[in-house]
Amino acid sequence: MYVRANGSNVAEKAEKLFGEVTVINKADAPADEKAFVVKAMPYNEFAEKIAQLEADGVSVLSSIRVADL
Repeated sequence: MYVRANGSNVAEKAEKLFGEVTVINKADAPADEKAFVVKAMPYNEFAEKIAQLEADGVSVLSSIRVADL
């Protein structure tokens, strides 16, 4: 799953919830915005973790399921 979010310490908070995350850096992205990819998981588990992330002050801007080819 690909996630784009903003807030303070987004990558650290995501790693705490999801385990290993791959952060994607874009040169012209706002300083408080991060994008990352997490391992494949059932959607309900993903939704629970996103809810926890948002409860921790992170605003999820978008998420996209990506194929694991």
